[in-house]
Amino acid sequence: FYKNLGTDGDDEFSIPQEYFKPTVNVTNAAELAHLLHTIKFWGLSKLPHELMEHLVSAPKPFPDEESESVCKVLLEFDSEFGLLDVYKSLQKCANANERICAALECGKEDVLDYLSRSDKLVNTVLIKAVAENGHARLLEAVLDKYLKLSRKGPFKDISIITVASRG
Repeated sequence: FYKNLGTDGDDEFSIPQEYFKPTVNVTNAAELAHLLHTIKFWGLSKLPHELMEHLVSAPKPFPDEESESVCKVLLEFDSEFGLLDVYKSLQKCANANERICAALECGKEDVLDYLSRSDKLVNTVLIKAVAENGHARLLEAVLDKYLKLSRKGPFKDISIITVASRG
């Protein structure tokens, strides 16, 4: 949509309400659907960190009575975002550690990226999950972060890319 706007900046246009959600907060299935419609409409390639945090970190991201409706919404957008299986597996988890393990197993780049950025987990298990699922850019970022956290001494500011580029 936005790519079809003129470059002079004088084009007036209206955005249908269903494609504009000014916040990323979601508390029920209707708000989740509104957010996902907005994300899809604007062609965002990544899901918001706040949505990943809500889905992965919250013990019950939605009220029990909303569970079926949330699954229907996620099914509607599953081809674009692939969150239905992730949500279902996270619902079965009893604690935060189980939720992190389930999030790692899903292999979704958005979920793994959330885990790496949230400081919940930057270790060899995350690195392995990112590598096994073929997320090359994320792997570079996670390796750099892991190496910076684990290195001591005068070489702590050298990135993995710098080392690789020097042979």
